[in-house]
Amino acid sequence: MAIKVRDFEVRLTRTKEERKMVRQLRYEVFCLEEGASASEEQKNLGEEYDAYDTYADYMAVFHNKQIVGTYRIIDRDAAEKMGGFYTEKEFNLSKIKKVKGNIAEMSRACVKAEYRENGLVMRLLWVGLCEYVVKRKVSILFGVPSFVGTNPAKSAQALSYLYYNSLSPSHLRATVLKEN
Repeated sequence: MAIKVRDFEVRLTRTKEERKMVRQLRYEVFCLEEGASASEEQKNLGEEYDAYDTYADYMAVFHNKQIVGTYRIIDRDAAEKMGGFYTEKEFNLSKIKKVKGNIAEMSRACVKAEYRENGLVMRLLWVGLCEYVVKRKVSILFGVPSFVGTNPAKSAQALSYLYYNSLSPSHLRATVLKEN
């Protein structure tokens, strides 16, 4: 699967080197730009990763032989190999996990700074994600949005929009784990 638009291509990564390029982009965006913490090993490698990357798929947008946007996708099979989904660290997903068939979690979305202006890379990631959903017969796609910073008031408008326009149905809705 590869979708080409002009001199951009969106597809799953195929090699160890491409997976490394994804983790390097994530380090650049999450750690260097946004100030997320990184271990000494991650700093030395210039890569952002966690245990959930082992079996995850990486959707990536390529331009001029570099990765300029990415999503991490963990489907049911990968989650079972890893002992669960990343989101399960903070949310009870039991309602979602009862759904028969394939389900998938998307996370770690990021776009290289110089490619954010017109939204093309994000749209390409969504096109790739749509093809992934169709080919893998994903019946539910879920994830947790991230907002930069620690002041919820700065994200109030976006949070309100999501609540009133994109709240999942109650029979599928995840709940926050009490300890969180």
